[in-house]
Amino acid sequence: MLITLDPRNPNERHDIVETFKHELAHIALHDAVKGHDVPRWFNEGFAVYVSGEGSLPRLQTLWTASLAKNIIPFDRLERSFPNDAILASIAYAQAADIVRYLVRTQEQYRFDGLVERIARGMSFDQALVGSYGIDRITLESEWREDIARRYTFWPVLTGSTVLWMGTVGLFFLGYRKRKARNRRILERWRRDEAAEDALLVAAAERAEQQRVHIVVTSPSVPMAAAPRRTLPSDAEVPKVEHDGSLHTLH
Repeated sequence: MLITLDPRNPNERHDIVETFKHELAHIALHDAVKGHDVPRWFNEGFAVYVSGEGSLPRLQTLWTASLAKNIIPFDRLERSFPNDAILASIAYAQAADIVRYLVRTQEQYRFDGLVERIARGMSFDQALVGSYGIDRITLESEWREDIARRYTFWPVLTGSTVLWMGTVGLFFLGYRKRKARNRRILERWRRDEAAEDALLVAAAERAEQQRVHIVVTSPSVPMAAAPRRTLPSDAEVPKVEHDGSLHTLH
């Protein structure tokens, strides 16, 4: 495997990691079929699909080709891949999607059987019939029907009305999330204020319990806390009552 760090053509998309995965997929398929020949489109499609390179651009390319009716027939892909850059991108996208159609979840075991039959020496066409019960012509027909269904709704999904509705929906979703976040913040503030108020009330109660009362009396007025006891002759001096005892202020 030989990979260059520079693209072959100026301004060409060149992802070294994707390219490395692509080439590893070629080697893996070669080992899996024990070096037996497979169609060019199957080989390239497997490498593109497994490496996951350019998934979104491939979908866009295939969608455009499907609408413009530029899908390349299988027999042309059998002979060679186009040299033209645009047609080559269609060929790679198309080949990868055919492999995607073969590897679809409900048919995974059939794909495994296809590779195993090729490894045992069957031709690709024989292995295809043995695993899927169809020939290459039927495969192409079924795949074309599949992409016609899959890509028919793309113009609808990318229409301006739907995009506008999606934008409004995202705005509304963001508004609801922001409103919910503000409610949570206000609720937290209310809890914090209630806790602070409770602390202030508790502090005030403790201060009230520890307060010292100053009582100024005259000799003729008995103490409420000391009934039937009169103050001495110096009662004009303010006294402090604390824990049942009188103390003179100085």
